[in-house]
Amino acid sequence: MKPPQSASQSAVVSSQISTREWRRQPVYPILFILCLLVSMSAYLTLDSLQVGVDTYVDSNQKQLVGGDLVLRSRRPFSDAINALVDQLPAEDVVRDVQFSGIASTEAQSSLVAVKSVSAAYPLYGTLRFDQTDPADWQAGSVIVEPSLLARLDAQRGDTLQLGDATLVIADTLAEEPDRPLAGFGFGSRVLLRAEDLPQTGLLSQRSRVYFRIEMRLDDPEQRSEWQQRFSALISSDRIELLSADTADTTVSAISADFLRFLKLLVIAVILLSGIGMMSVVSAFLQRQTHTIAIRRAIGEPTARIIRGYRRLLTLSTLLAIALACGLSLLLIHVGLDLFAAILPEGVAFGIEPLSILKTVVIALAVTHLMTWLTLEKLHDIKPLAVLHQHSVRSSRGRSRFVWTAIAVLLFCGLIWIELGDLTQTFQLMLGLGVVWSVLYALVRLILWIITRMKPAEWHTRLALQNIYRKNNQSGLFLTTISLTVMVMGSMTLIDHSIQSQLITQYPEDAPNLFLLDIQQEQKTEIETLIRQQHNTEITYYPVIRARIDAVNGIGTETLREQLGTYENINRVFNLSYSEAITDGEFFVDAVTDGELFVEQELPSDLLPVSILASFAEFLEVGLGDQIRFDIQGVPLTGQITSIRKRESRGPRPFFYFLFHPVDLAAAPQLNFAAMRLDREGRESIQLSLARAYPGITTID
Repeated sequence: MKPPQSASQSAVVSSQISTREWRRQPVYPILFILCLLVSMSAYLTLDSLQVGVDTYVDSNQKQLVGGDLVLRSRRPFSDAINALVDQLPAEDVVRDVQFSGIASTEAQSSLVAVKSVSAAYPLYGTLRFDQTDPADWQAGSVIVEPSLLARLDAQRGDTLQLGDATLVIADTLAEEPDRPLAGFGFGSRVLLRAEDLPQTGLLSQRSRVYFRIEMRLDDPEQRSEWQQRFSALISSDRIELLSADTADTTVSAISADFLRFLKLLVIAVILLSGIGMMSVVSAFLQRQTHTIAIRRAIGEPTARIIRGYRRLLTLSTLLAIALACGLSLLLIHVGLDLFAAILPEGVAFGIEPLSILKTVVIALAVTHLMTWLTLEKLHDIKPLAVLHQHSVRSSRGRSRFVWTAIAVLLFCGLIWIELGDLTQTFQLMLGLGVVWSVLYALVRLILWIITRMKPAEWHTRLALQNIYRKNNQSGLFLTTISLTVMVMGSMTLIDHSIQSQLITQYPEDAPNLFLLDIQQEQKTEIETLIRQQHNTEITYYPVIRARIDAVNGIGTETLREQLGTYENINRVFNLSYSEAITDGEFFVDAVTDGELFVEQELPSDLLPVSILASFAEFLEVGLGDQIRFDIQGVPLTGQITSIRKRESRGPRPFFYFLFHPVDLAAAPQLNFAAMRLDREGRESIQLSLARAYPGITTID
């Protein structure tokens, strides 16, 4: 007679039995591991990329911002600010000016992003050229991106016309420390020395110029002192003061947001894979019902059987994670080029230990959560009832509600970790809950309709009976598939919408060549030039740059905290004037029907203004409300007399605010023009304008 087994020996035997049954039916472990492999490898890859980007930003924050303190403005700095900056050592200060313009050679022209820098550039990071040392960079020459040479069919040593200046292409740019996302530039970069900027004569002819002063202040106390001094000076100048400790950079914003969006999609995939795992384990245990009943009949406790299955599923999960690590390494190695547009150059990517730990925790949590309810049902297996094929009603209805509550809380926690915002997490969960409920109700309706079908063929009737048999997962399966198709369909529709609006449905009569920064005295000459070369119409739109000071007496600083994020109310806006509504717009409301402006005269201190409906909704204003503007230091108050709406988004010019010509015709202004030409006509006009009017920017 054999001695009785100890508890530990019995547990080992129980695990061996469960493992043997798991291996005998390989379709179940393969499906189980695949459910985890896809979602966990995607999550591990994206989380590792995000950790790599965050590490890069944290360690290179100063070079991405440009300095310890940065002043940024849309107009030249005042004498007081310049005098204060001049107190710092010259080697600790960089002044840069950035704008878009047209660069040309004898035969070609191209839109470029010009950046003028002083001698100390860069304060942090490395500036690297392809063939020469930056220390040898001489005045009278420029450094360009390699893509510009290809566009202009030029090479090193050729001359480049930039405004009124003729400059030599000295070398190509290999690395620029504060511009790591080359894929998001507006035109190819042209790097210009500060002493060459006045020769171009472009600053006085541009509507969009960005001025920056970057400062190196290594001592935290000194940095805090200078920050306070600048804050006192810029309070009324609309100048932005950035600190490397707190400033958000373009690379962090774009990369983090895009990767977070992808991770949210992967979290949805994790949820779907969890449902798939639950279905796999449920189907496997259903096949093991008789085996489990026999094990219980010979005296094996149900708790020990459940522990054996949990141990088996845990080992399978760990195996899936190991495979996911290998697949993630392969994805990073092979597919890194796919993320090149949103990832900074020079970042070392790999599988991060923290990401592996998060993946292990999430995978184990999902495994035990999604299989807990299924394993708990083993308590309801009664050996006698199974052997006599009697059905036993489950006594664990409360467990389903507990399981649902825990699942929702854990899913919310995972989303909250990624978003970092409780409100957005609640909104996302509410939206998913509504979508899931609607889809589940539709699936149940379809299944109910199927139950009423009575096909004549016995095999069809048998197939339908299998769909709605007792304890089936048809509703859950179909709802999951529906949610997956909805997500994929939504992404496809968004892509189709973007393609349709921007490419395939571009209106045949819409303008395709735009001219910026046209001076008033140049209008007639440009129109004559275009008519001589091409028989086409050119439409001019006057542009007056202004800021909003107040809306109904409430300052913009107060409004900025109260309004949403549709627009930045503190930015510079483009005003225009016209006697009639522009193409592609219609009236929503007006004091005088069909008229932009009122017929009766307003008080002398008020001017009639028409506002675009979308911006009126943002400002929460209507007819009769007042908006005070600042046009280069000159105050102007407009009273809304009409509200316009655009028929559709597209390439047609539009303005948030329109005034009567008699009110703004004398204001400082530039002109924006639009026309339609074929490809050869656009190329020839661009080159002609670049030579005759280098201050004008053309956009094809």
